[in-house]
Amino acid sequence: MRKKSSIRKLSEPAIAKAVSSFVPEQVFERLVRHPEKLDRVGERRTVTAMFVDIAGFTPLCEGRDAEDVMALLNRLFESILEIVSRYGGTVDKFMGDAAVILFGAPVAHEDDPIRALAASLEIADKIVKSHALQISIGINTGEVVAGIVGNDSHREYTVIGDAVNTASRLQSAASPGEILVGEETYEKSSLNFRFGKARKLALKGKSVATTARPLLGARTRKKETALPKLIGRDSELKLLLKSLNRPGSMSFITGVAGIGKTALLTYLREKAVSNGMETLDITAIPWGENSPYAPIQPIIKGILGKNPARTFSRLLPSETELLPLLSGIIGIEIPQTDRTRYLSPVEKRETLLALLRDLIIIRYGNKPFFFGVDGAESLDQFTIKLIVEIHLSGKASIVISGRTVNVFIPRHRFFEIHLKPFAKRFIAPLIREILSVKKVSSELVEKVFTETGGNPGYIIELVNLLSSRGKIVQRKGITRLDSPIDESLPRDIEGILTARIDSLPPDARETLRAASVLGPKFPSQLLFGIIDKGIVNNGVRQLEELGLLDIENGELRFTSTPMLKAAYNSLFVSVRTEFHRLAAHRITSHLKSRIEDFYESLARHFEYGNEPKKAFRYQILSAQKQEKRFANKEALYYYEKAIRIKDKQAIEWDLWRELFSALDCAGRLYWYSGNLERVIELNTRARQLAGQMGDTPLETDAINRIALANQEMGHFDKALQLYEKQLSVLEKIGTEKERLLQALVNLGSLFSDLGNLEAARETYERGLDIARGLKNSMGAANLMGNLGWLECQTREWNKAEEYFRRAGQIDEALGNIRGQAINAVNLAQVYR
Repeated sequence: MRKKSSIRKLSEPAIAKAVSSFVPEQVFERLVRHPEKLDRVGERRTVTAMFVDIAGFTPLCEGRDAEDVMALLNRLFESILEIVSRYGGTVDKFMGDAAVILFGAPVAHEDDPIRALAASLEIADKIVKSHALQISIGINTGEVVAGIVGNDSHREYTVIGDAVNTASRLQSAASPGEILVGEETYEKSSLNFRFGKARKLALKGKSVATTARPLLGARTRKKETALPKLIGRDSELKLLLKSLNRPGSMSFITGVAGIGKTALLTYLREKAVSNGMETLDITAIPWGENSPYAPIQPIIKGILGKNPARTFSRLLPSETELLPLLSGIIGIEIPQTDRTRYLSPVEKRETLLALLRDLIIIRYGNKPFFFGVDGAESLDQFTIKLIVEIHLSGKASIVISGRTVNVFIPRHRFFEIHLKPFAKRFIAPLIREILSVKKVSSELVEKVFTETGGNPGYIIELVNLLSSRGKIVQRKGITRLDSPIDESLPRDIEGILTARIDSLPPDARETLRAASVLGPKFPSQLLFGIIDKGIVNNGVRQLEELGLLDIENGELRFTSTPMLKAAYNSLFVSVRTEFHRLAAHRITSHLKSRIEDFYESLARHFEYGNEPKKAFRYQILSAQKQEKRFANKEALYYYEKAIRIKDKQAIEWDLWRELFSALDCAGRLYWYSGNLERVIELNTRARQLAGQMGDTPLETDAINRIALANQEMGHFDKALQLYEKQLSVLEKIGTEKERLLQALVNLGSLFSDLGNLEAARETYERGLDIARGLKNSMGAANLMGNLGWLECQTREWNKAEEYFRRAGQIDEALGNIRGQAINAVNLAQVYR
């Protein structure tokens, strides 16, 4: 009865945990599930067996108490077990100072031989460093029977087969500190590890010599996304190389994702460097269509250096007063000058474009230079215009890669090379280059070609995936498939990349996924705000070795945009949200001195990090930043994002004034583009918001803008009604003199448009009484100018001259150079 009672207690958590430590967890689960059917636990399977023996342990224990020896053994085996568990192995048994470790039973992995070898290297290193001891290890792979042996008095789970016996014999043949590996294990892992020369060993119980190799270490793989030599693109390369010798040329490399555009562009750049050419490279940001000049910004900052004002004056001495136009590019607030203050938005954009062109030409254009542009489909319109300007200068050989030819580039000025998938004859050379091997089987070539359609990017990722899973082996000097490609193997690039990500070492995988939230290029320290520093340091090192990330000047860069997207898409939405939130807070806490550089990133991170209040703030800051760059379309993109919030939400946050301002600014930009219907929509909402909050002056501002838009559209009755409403409200307030004066000016201009000059005069004269009480008022200047124009219509030239002079005096006092220029032109018309 006691025995039956004890068996029942196996279900109790504490006892279950203790018992499961005597057998592998998976075996214990099967025993509990079917205790009466122990044969169900047994199965045939392929395993990689590892025998570990601690060299010199017997002499070390001589003279020690048995309890001390057991304590020492426990410390040693604890070190080993931690590593074995991490690599997915299980301990079959301990035999004195030796351990039998299995990879593949009771749980199999596609890459068990690779796991076993990686674990053995770490075990050997750990025992030496932590315990100052050496071990000898034997490893072999083969088919075994795994199951329960024994009877009711004693049973244990074990594996039986020649592969296990051979591993034991290899351990016996290994010298202290040596790891000997059997032939089948070697074939399944030779692409991942370095081995010494093969040995023929006469092992006990073996009728023929056994081949074994000493394991030397992990193989350092070459970067997998940037091959050192170009394959299969000879004809395309020949055409493109000609462009290097033709300053003023523009070439396009187009094709689908993974086809090799970036590799070809990189190769051309290296050729240009070897030819002694200066090189300039930019990479478009995948979501950068709404970030003007983003790819150019670091280049301009680099040209101007730590003292932008001094460098700018040295490079462009005649344009010193135009430096404020670069504020939005270099991220430094520079006070406006007389040359910049009154430029129109169009003039500012055109002048900025010319300045950027001149700075680049001065820095790079002393002799013909190479200009490489990667990712044309993601370029913003301003960077495109700058590229065209540099092209027209005739100084650069420009090569641009992209999925399509951007419509903004003048098509008649360049030639295009469209990359096609590889023919089958190029597959074998590419596989040899990826794996650093000499021969590959025709079967492997055929399978890879069939699965990828000849897309080189797919080929690189698929071959690396198969290699990491142990499915590619070397036999008799030929690299071949060890088993058929799984039916479940992904058929598209993102699927292949996702599978590849899953196969990365844990730290590398976690780091890659976190990095994908940060974008194609970012300061490395941002990762520390998302995941553990130890994971980041190890993960970045692994990813750099694998060629998935590059490190340059403290910044990390994805070498593959498809890999970035696949990593990002693999994240659960909840994880993605958390990572975006952490990234935003890391930027605001650790990059305060450069915060303006990250406005767009912060807007994105806070939006996707589900912090709408902060997203709203940074969307507005991003819009204002784009306005500084005179990029109205891009500014509107961020204003539109900001004004998606509900009025109620802005009021709850006490940010309704910021929302009102965003509606006003967006309306002004739509006015410039001629979209007057949208101007009316936005200002109608602004009017309602101000009215709801009881801010009558702001409400009248919105009414004024709605009236102006209606007047511009020819809806004169509606405009008149709105102006009269505005005047009525302002006259009741009695204190908003400047607003009242401007309202009268606008109403008078409406009467002028209608041809009712008498009504216009009466309205303006009402404004004169108000203007007398205001000193240096912009409204007064506008009023005088409009009265001067009115007197010109009635040929009262002396009166017109007087009004224009008074307007000019006010503009001069205000420093309004643009107004002074307009008045000077008006006076010239009078004198004519």
